[in-house]
Amino acid sequence: MRHLEVMPLSGIGRLRFGHGPADVRGYIGEEEVVEPWMAGDLRAALTFSGLIFFFDRYDRRGPTKDARLVEIQVHQRSGLRLFERPLESWTRDELIQELTEQRVAWSTCPEADILIDSMSLQISFNGDVAGFVAIWEPEMADVSSSDSDRPWWKVWG
Repeated sequence: MRHLEVMPLSGIGRLRFGHGPADVRGYIGEEEVVEPWMAGDLRAALTFSGLIFFFDRYDRRGPTKDARLVEIQVHQRSGLRLFERPLESWTRDELIQELTEQRVAWSTCPEADILIDSMSLQISFNGDVAGFVAIWEPEMADVSSSDSDRPWWKVWG
């Protein structure tokens, strides 16, 4: 698999928010798998090793053909880059220093070690090394589902 650059507010690699399930499957080019860290209702998602792609519409079989990509979660995926560095090379202190130097506002919350609302980005650490990243479309629409009337995502912040 190629290196994937996380681009807050846009997507990952060449995948952008708004792309459909077929675009994601074609770009990732791997078998779908479910791993132990992948929790909750995954009907609105495509899951690959270390990656979850959430969509705005789904049915009992998964994302619908007309669904739009709205959130991406990455967990200990090699080849991932964040702010032009390998994800696993960022320590908590280095990232906080970089954000401070760039005057980027950040906070913490129960779900993340670092939450950057202005970038729709959350980062969590395994020990002191970055291991989880979530990015989402800045203006996620409500999920429409034929068999669920509640949103599948957690509203961050």
